[in-house]
Amino acid sequence: MEINNLSLTALSNEEHFKFFTDVDGLIITSTPAALEITTEHIAFSATLEN
Repeated sequence: MEINNLSLTALSNEEHFKFFTDVDGLIITSTPAALEITTEHIAFSATLEN
């Protein structure tokens, strides 16, 4: 997957949340350990839960 052009400031709150929820799903599919972002993912996913 490749994103060529995206302005996060142009997204509504719902679109912003959906985008990062989808990113989280991709991270989980690939596993945070395989991506070497385990610590970062813990903080990232905690932010999505709030």
